[in-house]
Amino acid sequence: MANHSKTYEELLNEIEELKLENQSLKTAFNKNILESEEQFKYLADTAPVLIWMSGTDTLCNYFNKPWLDFTGRTLEQEMGNGWADGIHPVDFQHCIYIYLDSFNKHQKFEMEYRLRRADGEYRWLLDNGVPHFSPEGVFIGYIGSCVDITELKKTHNALALRDKTILQMANDGIHILDENGNVVEANDSFCKLLGYTREEILNMNVADWDAKFSKEELLIKIGELMAN
Repeated sequence: MANHSKTYEELLNEIEELKLENQSLKTAFNKNILESEEQFKYLADTAPVLIWMSGTDTLCNYFNKPWLDFTGRTLEQEMGNGWADGIHPVDFQHCIYIYLDSFNKHQKFEMEYRLRRADGEYRWLLDNGVPHFSPEGVFIGYIGSCVDITELKKTHNALALRDKTILQMANDGIHILDENGNVVEANDSFCKLLGYTREEILNMNVADWDAKFSKEELLIKIGELMAN
């Protein structure tokens, strides 16, 4: 029977070959990671949105070029909690609460807040953050994107003011209800018609003054009107 045992030298050679193969795999893997990171950085820096990332410690560890151009600050200044220095004082607590609460629950979030631009103007941002997981499902932090919605909010506010002005100028009593029949807006003519102040009206439900239908019937009718 032939002896298939290997010599010490042969085993050493096989071990060296395995080491070289392992090193080659590591080199290829690291190269792929590096190329992926470079591709991500290129895409992030050319994207028309502000992008940020944070680690498992809640601290931010990445901002793309559009973010840095927007704030006029360096990456070092924004890292960690540095970015929060630019939040409008009125929005600060609300912003940080939503971020930390969502972070602890590993839930996505959407919030609006004002961030100081490089020229000193506070601009409204819509920030969407999502939890980031590894291919193995391990939580590794958050990634988020922000869009400047200042002009959109200005347009919305202008339209809301116009509609409110038209509403108040109308001689007829007009009121607006939500899907539950609660009053969300009413003009002065409607308040006078019912004999309530505007503050009282805005705390009322249509069932409070309309006795023709039960509250359940009114909700059904409101739903039918909204569907049509």
